[in-house]
Amino acid sequence: MINPNEDTEWNDILRAHGVLPPKEPKPEEIDPNDLLPTREEILEQSTLDELDELLEDDDRRVLEQYRQKRIAEMQALARKEKYGSLITIDETNFVREVTEASKECAVVVYMCRDSVPQCRIVTEHMKKLAERFKATKFVKYDMRAYPDRNFPTLLIYQEGQLKDQLIAFKGTDFKTIALYLHSLDVIKIEKDEVFDKKDNSSSESDYDSDDY
Repeated sequence: MINPNEDTEWNDILRAHGVLPPKEPKPEEIDPNDLLPTREEILEQSTLDELDELLEDDDRRVLEQYRQKRIAEMQALARKEKYGSLITIDETNFVREVTEASKECAVVVYMCRDSVPQCRIVTEHMKKLAERFKATKFVKYDMRAYPDRNFPTLLIYQEGQLKDQLIAFKGTDFKTIALYLHSLDVIKIEKDEVFDKKDNSSSESDYDSDDY
């Protein structure tokens, strides 16, 4: 005996010729998630107290997301801002401290000699720059064969290469040096960055804040 409800090829042929009635459609499967109320429906049906609780939950969630983002940003900044002082180097460690290090961050090589009066002024500025811009490496280097007339000199290393140099520059103004480094993307000066008068203070008064 033929079972008209069986899903067989023969029954399909009989249905095609009208011998058997068409199959009844299967009930549509319902996704359980479709039965859940939408957020709009929840809000519409909530009391004022329930709405306050929902808003507090949302605020906490947003604040927690912002908090985690800020923590990640601060940790990334801390990994970059690892210097903060003017480091003295010599010929024996120049490649490691400058060339190799510049593959990870910008390196400012401040070539000076303490016996050169102008160097005594610029050294104080370089110390302050190193303290303020900790993501950039500042090193002090007295090359023995370098003539006094070429001091002070700045060498800018980035990506393992010498990118710029400033030889025997006249400027002793902290702000001018900072803006020069900023123009090369060696340091980042914010729009509201404040340069105090004390940044340019020095016991030496024989030199003006000339431009380069």
